[in-house]
Amino acid sequence: MSYAAYLADALDRPDLTKLSSLDFHSVNERLREKKELTDKAKKAAATWLGLPYAKLPKDGVAPELVAPLSLGASRQFLFLPIDEKGNTITVAISDPDRALTLADDYRRRMGAHLQFCYLDADDLLKAVHQTWDRAQKTASDVADDVADADLQAMATALDEPADLLDSQHDAPIIRLINSILMQALKDRASDIHIEPFEKNVSVRFRIDGVLVPIIAPSQKLHAAMVTRLKVMSGMDISQKRMPQDGRFKVRLAGTDTDVRVSSLPTTHGERIVMRLLGRQSGILRLPQLGMRAEQIEKFRRLLTLPNGIVLICGPTGSGKTTSLYAGIAEIHKPDINIVTIEDPVEYQIDGISQSPVNAKIGFTFAAGLRTLLRQDPNVVVIGEIRDAETAQIAVQAALAGRLVLSTIHTNDAASTVTRLVDMGIEPFLVASTLRGVLAQRMVRTLHTSVKAPRPLDVDTKAMLEGELPAGLLKAPALFDPVPSPDCPTGFNGRKGIFELMEITPSLRHMIHTRATDDTLRAEACKNGMLTLYQEALLMAGRGETTLEEAFRVTRVETVA
Repeated sequence: MSYAAYLADALDRPDLTKLSSLDFHSVNERLREKKELTDKAKKAAATWLGLPYAKLPKDGVAPELVAPLSLGASRQFLFLPIDEKGNTITVAISDPDRALTLADDYRRRMGAHLQFCYLDADDLLKAVHQTWDRAQKTASDVADDVADADLQAMATALDEPADLLDSQHDAPIIRLINSILMQALKDRASDIHIEPFEKNVSVRFRIDGVLVPIIAPSQKLHAAMVTRLKVMSGMDISQKRMPQDGRFKVRLAGTDTDVRVSSLPTTHGERIVMRLLGRQSGILRLPQLGMRAEQIEKFRRLLTLPNGIVLICGPTGSGKTTSLYAGIAEIHKPDINIVTIEDPVEYQIDGISQSPVNAKIGFTFAAGLRTLLRQDPNVVVIGEIRDAETAQIAVQAALAGRLVLSTIHTNDAASTVTRLVDMGIEPFLVASTLRGVLAQRMVRTLHTSVKAPRPLDVDTKAMLEGELPAGLLKAPALFDPVPSPDCPTGFNGRKGIFELMEITPSLRHMIHTRATDDTLRAEACKNGMLTLYQEALLMAGRGETTLEEAFRVTRVETVA
């Protein structure tokens, strides 16, 4: 009986017999495409192969069992030793034909008998990566191991590994840089800061928006660390007095991450900041951003307008690009021509023409935007409005009947109007083209399983009732973070808060007459807008974050 026929019978799925002409692995791949490879199907595969279904050890695989293997070999041959009893080693495999290629060599090295069990390929690869992940040293351990070798020569002589978990380099500086990158990815860091001082080098990670000290190796390592990172990111290692930008890609456990690198000369040497841009998360949709239902409805309405400008604002790292891509995904249809100009293209979307800027050859946002307008677009996406020239062309595009989506660095929605005017856009043009502004911040969220209730005192309750519209927060519940070994800060991840200002006729008139930020904000609040401060308080009142975190992130005056 073929595997497909057996699976159809075991799962009571007659339709699977249509796959009977395919072999074992092809059937599994077809099922994965449909996300139908359930636990029951996996166990049916084990039975068909005549193997027991693997049970992974709770404490992980013993290091001595995988010592003769490399990550690359274990991953390539889908071969993972998981247990040892007496002179018999139990090995989890997914593909008997492929695994047997490695089994003989492993058996000779270990001098033991092998007993095989089945584990689905996806589960096996995950276990393989976790096993090698546990075997790696922390950045602090590696920094302590670095010796007084010729670090500068090593920094330029060796290439980075294909996968950080598979690094076998003996060169100290290579191991140090790899361990810093690996720990940053494991800790969910968004940025790595390497700052030289007189006696040491400070290495800090930005985790959930907060900088955390990691290691402080000797100053004598700094030059080699910078050289190594410059080589990896394609910078000029001979130029140390001018700022430079570069980028490279790293892989951890089979997942790619883009790293943007910026160098800045300082008193004690070059300061390096790396932004980590993970590719595994993909493009979020609007409901996944954290907006309230009312905000999603309004933002969708703005995205479907035939012309005008819709801006997303906030500081660096506030999630503007993520929201921009979510907006693009919302309106992406075959009958709409969407063209973008970005720096860089962070996510690639099928069916959309995306152009990266290249300042070295003069292909700036402004220059690229002029060409984009000759590509017959319905929607023009600009990665960021940075200067007056780009802002002017964006206004011209909106006046010519295009919808323009972009980001801009401003503090909140109301101050975006002032920023455009400061760039040289006439108030009457801002009033006639601007359709809406979405301001946002990222707030750390409490670890739900360990957070501690906080008594709601009279003053705090009065403050919440005074700042938020009546009836919006019916039963406030405040919580404090509880640190744990798995979550040292008591916070786990971040969530967006949003301030959405639609340009109504009354706001349009105020913009035309050069109204102040405060006046625009007050009018928008009368029309139903909640400020970032109010959104943060609402989030704290729902028990998703703390009051202190709400105050730290927003730091704006309350609404009068």
